[in-house]
Amino acid sequence: MTSIVVGVFALTAATAFAAPMDVLTSNTLVSRSDSGMEVRYHFNEDGTLDASAGAMRITGRWTLDPNAGLLCVTIESPQPSSEPYCRPLDESLAVGAQWDDVDGNGQPVTYRIEAGR
Repeated sequence: MTSIVVGVFALTAATAFAAPMDVLTSNTLVSRSDSGMEVRYHFNEDGTLDASAGAMRITGRWTLDPNAGLLCVTIESPQPSSEPYCRPLDESLAVGAQWDDVDGNGQPVTYRIEAGR
């Protein structure tokens, strides 16, 4: 299984983490690969995450590194990741945002924030 990871924009100030994390914990982050695989992520306020890709269920943990301005994700199941995958976090993250990035394997993905969970 390829690594399933999260990518988000750059953060300009470490204190700005609250707003984008509120967006992520209140809504759904959807990633779509060039091959059409879609993963729906739910970030929980307790630092856990639940995701689904079709019938596959994914669990993991997320942390913030405010000094580096990074959101880091570690997948726990179905296949644990060997180390966290970290991406810069954009302080202007909002419902409806969409952007292109790469996953933990360097494969292109498109992310979008959908309202609700």
